[in-house]
Amino acid sequence: MWVHKCLFVVVSCLAALASTSYSSGSCEIIPGRNDEPKSHRTCLFHDVCVRGDEWFYYLDDGSDTSYRSNSLGDPSLVHTGTYTSSTLFSLKTVHGPIPSDAVFVDTPSVVIHTVSEMYFHFLLDDFFGVWWLMWYHNQKSPGLFFNRDGSPRNDVQFLSVARASSHSHMFNDVFSNIPIKKPGDYKQLTCFHDLAVGPSAHQLGGPGSNKVTKQDLLTFKEFLFNRFALRGCEKDPSHITLVQREKSPRYILNIDEFAAALSAENPTYKVDIVILEKMSFPDQLKQFCQSAGFVAMHGSAMANIVFLPQTAQILELFPYGFERPTFKGISYKMNMKYTEWKNSDRSRTVFHPNILNEFTSDQATKNQIMEAPAYNVKMPWAGNMYWINQDTNVDPKAAKLMHLQKRTPRKEL
Repeated sequence: MWVHKCLFVVVSCLAALASTSYSSGSCEIIPGRNDEPKSHRTCLFHDVCVRGDEWFYYLDDGSDTSYRSNSLGDPSLVHTGTYTSSTLFSLKTVHGPIPSDAVFVDTPSVVIHTVSEMYFHFLLDDFFGVWWLMWYHNQKSPGLFFNRDGSPRNDVQFLSVARASSHSHMFNDVFSNIPIKKPGDYKQLTCFHDLAVGPSAHQLGGPGSNKVTKQDLLTFKEFLFNRFALRGCEKDPSHITLVQREKSPRYILNIDEFAAALSAENPTYKVDIVILEKMSFPDQLKQFCQSAGFVAMHGSAMANIVFLPQTAQILELFPYGFERPTFKGISYKMNMKYTEWKNSDRSRTVFHPNILNEFTSDQATKNQIMEAPAYNVKMPWAGNMYWINQDTNVDPKAAKLMHLQKRTPRKEL
């Protein structure tokens, strides 16, 4: 009888402890542009809860001083993605402990947001931003998202708060074996012991790119190379990678002729014509790390320049009447050699007027776009898509812009 009473007391005490759990957390703004909204910050929460898309913070009014100092009750607490257009994350404040019937998730969790279906924005905005978010908080709490050797823990729960993306599988391919969920999947009140939110505008596709350093990108590359057992593959790059789209538009119409010109200009390097859509991500990384030169039409393929050896040369090909400095800026950030070729001969291009039908039904707008001498940033989005999506016959003389130092092949042992 006495033993039963003691056990009852112990169980009661444990139940009381469980019923008096509270939320906690902290947020910080990573320095960037002076006019950047405070919602572009990064946060790590403990024991915040969700049910049916609504998030809750259980506040201990007596001892939680971080709640006010971190503005955790702010309705625009933090952007879940790297852009101001991304979903805002907020917490509904509940004064009191977490209900005793709540379910707890012990594995570390991360809120993710995908900006665009375009691979460039996914890779260097969404994917890079999530890696930075996890890496940053792991520096402060070692072992939270990565093991001691830098490998991912593989048990991270990703929570997607945006539309599905065909690229989202990469979060599982690289970081975790646990399927991605949505907050709305949790019908019962569920609390997360560790929840990271907010990449603090760490992306390369927009104005927040000023936060990203060369060292950030090198660390990102090193992590991925180690993840797929590619350490040291950059030692003797012997390839020139020439990217071809799987299909039109942005097709290089004379790809074989141009590849031959590149080979003639750089006879000690092997020119590889690659179609990235047909390659796995690890195979793409292996191709890039062995490349002394990289050539591609302006587009998402150019995002992969961050995986090239530091000594690599980049040649970006622009269609007629169109140019954009996105990848030039990234190459300069990486201190890499960058050159570009711009098609100045309209006879070398094939436009696709049907593309306009996907973005506008106004014939006057279509005519204005098609009759313009070149692309103009003041054009509507339909204009951007019309001018960027050309097929191009690249002048073989452009191969002279890719002139690599003659190499002496290593002797096979």
